[in-house]
Amino acid sequence: DIGVRANKDHIADLLVDDLTADNGKLRSTVDATLQKLESNGVLMRVGDEYRLQTKEGSEWDREFRIRQSKLSNDEADLQIRRDGLLYAEADAIVRTLKIVQGSAKEPRSLIIHRDQTPPVVNGDGIPVWIRDGWSASKKEFVEAARSGGADSPIIYVFIPRKSDQDLRKLVIDTDAAQQTLDFKGVPTTQEGTEAQQSMKSRHDLAAQQRDALVKEIVANAEVFQGGGTELLPLTVDAKLREAVDAALVRMYPRFKEADASGSAWEIGRASCRERV
Repeated sequence: DIGVRANKDHIADLLVDDLTADNGKLRSTVDATLQKLESNGVLMRVGDEYRLQTKEGSEWDREFRIRQSKLSNDEADLQIRRDGLLYAEADAIVRTLKIVQGSAKEPRSLIIHRDQTPPVVNGDGIPVWIRDGWSASKKEFVEAARSGGADSPIIYVFIPRKSDQDLRKLVIDTDAAQQTLDFKGVPTTQEGTEAQQSMKSRHDLAAQQRDALVKEIVANAEVFQGGGTELLPLTVDAKLREAVDAALVRMYPRFKEADASGSAWEIGRASCRERV
């Protein structure tokens, strides 16, 4: 073993014929070609190494493509899977925000709302209404924010419809690979073990790329206050924090005087009852 591996870097190294020239284009071409050969079933990947497809590997690849096709034709199921990923990421960001108000450090909660109709403000917490560009129009959502009025404490979050086809493919490929692994079970031959490792590599890579893309899409979410004002900090959590500060004032308009007098809890509850 001299340390040479059939991965994209070593293959590109072996193809370089001019060490003084810029070989960035060559490396990019090698990477794209290897991915295409894997996609066409000519090669299989185990970890970061490529190997020639075997008979057993071809059977695993055929099973993967069958399941890939079924998933591609089920738009309703695909929407459920995509929504689950997007809203889980948005939910995780919202839940990292620990909200306290004033010198009294009164804890406040954020209530996530995903329905088509606006949330009801009932004093239990600050509503965060999240919609996405696959199921809602941004124009209609912004109109809803404007209709809420400048006194509304609702925080409006819109996840844009970006990289639609890329996300679709990665969701399908991840699930198709996992279904193939579950269906084929534990192999009993060396070729079968290699095929299983290759499918696991395919799954892990697709899942990694899918999760990174979901984070990127949610990171570009737009945040609005009641009345339709868009918040423009650089990150989505910074947008949410700014929105929360404004929402607290709208939700508990008398809290400031209560906070100064030391009776924030009582006045906060009174303010809450006033809104209800």
